[in-house]
Amino acid sequence: MHNSSTKRVMYYKIGLNNSPEGQNKKTSDTYYHYEEQHRFPKFKELFIMKIFRGFVILLMSISILTACSSSLDPDTFNVEISIQDDSNWWSGYGTVAVLKIRSNVTEQVEISNVSINNGQCEYQPVNFPRYFNMGQILTLKLKCGYNNVIQADIETPQGTLRYKFN
Repeated sequence: MHNSSTKRVMYYKIGLNNSPEGQNKKTSDTYYHYEEQHRFPKFKELFIMKIFRGFVILLMSISILTACSSSLDPDTFNVEISIQDDSNWWSGYGTVAVLKIRSNVTEQVEISNVSINNGQCEYQPVNFPRYFNMGQILTLKLKCGYNNVIQADIETPQGTLRYKFN
């Protein structure tokens, strides 16, 4: 049995018959040989293969992004950086960069850690975890300059939210 990619090729053998009855008589024999055909995919098959490949890449991207995301809405917190006057009567004039995190949701939210510039910018010690209701603010006095703050990562049990600054 031959599949659809097999081609039947017919050969003719022409020669002399050396039998005693018909010496030097021309004979013709026909026999068949089956060869594999190398069939190139049709346009429709190529199109379907490209769509399938794109679909697989899309599914992989979604699964990777889902693994990295959190279940929190980015609007859970309002995060601001500012410069605050930190002068007092014994040390004189001074300013400090301050990161303020305000809760925007009605249910209580737990903050388990805050990382600024991937831990490269420290802040005055704060005990974690901290629990916030709507409108409550966590103020962190930074030990790096205002212009040096690029991102703040707020870690919660539901995931990590990243905020970027220009």
